[in-house]
Amino acid sequence: MQAVENFDAANDSGDHVDRMREILFGSQMREQAQRLVEVEQRLRQTSERLRSDMEQRLNQLETFVRNDLQRLEQQLRDDRRDRVAAIERIEQTLAGQQRTLDERLAELADRLNHEGHELREQLHEQGKQLAAELRQRHDEVQDRIDQEAGLLRDEKTGREELAGLFSELALRLNRQFNLPGDEQ
Repeated sequence: MQAVENFDAANDSGDHVDRMREILFGSQMREQAQRLVEVEQRLRQTSERLRSDMEQRLNQLETFVRNDLQRLEQQLRDDRRDRVAAIERIEQTLAGQQRTLDERLAELADRLNHEGHELREQLHEQGKQLAAELRQRHDEVQDRIDQEAGLLRDEKTGREELAGLFSELALRLNRQFNLPGDEQ
């Protein structure tokens, strides 16, 4: 029992101290507690406002980034589509130019072959004409040479006869040659 009395006494003295504190510092402690509650409430409100602002800004940033990425993706798709279309146009143009070039080269090759064939035929024909003309001229020259040779032979014979006549005449003049029927 004594322990209970001591406990009650200690309890009473603890209550007593609490009461004393309440009397001396009670109003200040309540004010401090109230201030702490108010500060806590302001901190909670500020924290909530900051969190809300941050969420709003993050949402705005996310929306901006998403929109910008979508715009860039669309721009990339458009650029790619434009490049593909430009490449296709260039390929078509090149294919057309290649066909035109091939056709022109084929025409040129045909024309060169045709003109080469015609030129060879012309050269062959001219060669035949020149050969015929050369044969004709050769024949003409040969005939002339033969004529001239004949004339020269005839002239040579005429010279020999003339020489014989002159010899005979000289002998007659010298009276060394007599013809039958000439009597002296």
